[in-house]
Amino acid sequence: IETATNTLINGCYNTMIPDSVTKIADNAFDGYRLNIHFKIPKTICEIGEYAFAGCQGLNSIRIPDSVSMIKLCTFADSDISSIYIPNSVNYIDSSAFQGCGRLTDIHIKILNPNNVQFGDNNDCFDFDKEEGEQYRLHVPNGTKTLYENHPAFNVFDIILEEK
Repeated sequence: IETATNTLINGCYNTMIPDSVTKIADNAFDGYRLNIHFKIPKTICEIGEYAFAGCQGLNSIRIPDSVSMIKLCTFADSDISSIYIPNSVNYIDSSAFQGCGRLTDIHIKILNPNNVQFGDNNDCFDFDKEEGEQYRLHVPNGTKTLYENHPAFNVFDIILEEK
């Protein structure tokens, strides 16, 4: 941890991020196997590019409300299976979830996807879809049509409204 900037530079399997950390650096966990109980604390405001790329052992991640951007390839090629994206996120970069073939459930709390900037060609959810696999997008109540009509979400087979 770089204390001058409160940035986690490099993590490992048993990393528990202290509340003093506000940023996860680029490539911080790139390619690591993480503890299944890994959590991103509410103090994190920024998650770097490729921060969790290629990570194994991730089951479910909840991005804190303090984060506004999901950067380039943040979770690319990881084995994450579900993620919770808060309404605070206003930018999701290209290939943020590229190759995440196990990511079958995305719970997104963004009230209007048209107010979010997406990376080039709306390709942030560029999955390596396996035959027979269904990808579910859980959206806020009353927003299903917005998500169905947005090109960034056309990879999802099922869009469910949550109350």
